[in-house]
Amino acid sequence: MHKEQEQLFQLLAEKQALDVNTITLNSRLNEDLNIKPLSTNSVELLFDVEQEFDIQIDNEEFLDVTTVKQLLGLIKKKITQRDSDEDEEADDY
Repeated sequence: MHKEQEQLFQLLAEKQALDVNTITLNSRLNEDLNIKPLSTNSVELLFDVEQEFDIQIDNEEFLDVTTVKQLLGLIKKKITQRDSDEDEEADDY
C-alpha cells in the first residue's frame, strides 16, 4: 500500500470510527462510509484531507468524488501540482 493510500485509509477510519481493514479503494463515501455530500462530515473530511496532505481542493472537485479511489486520485493530483508549483518557485531564485 502506498503512503498516501495508507494515510487516507487511516484518516477515514478514524473519522468514521471504522476498522481500517474494512475500507477499500472501491468503498463509496456516501453508501459505504456514510459521508453524505454537503454534510458536516464531508466538510470536515475535506478540511482534514487538506491538512493531512498539505493541499488545497476546490469544493466543486470534491463534490465530484464518490469513491475512496477517486479521492485518492484527487489527492495525488493535488500533491503533484503542489510539488510542481514548489519546483517552479525554487527555479525563480
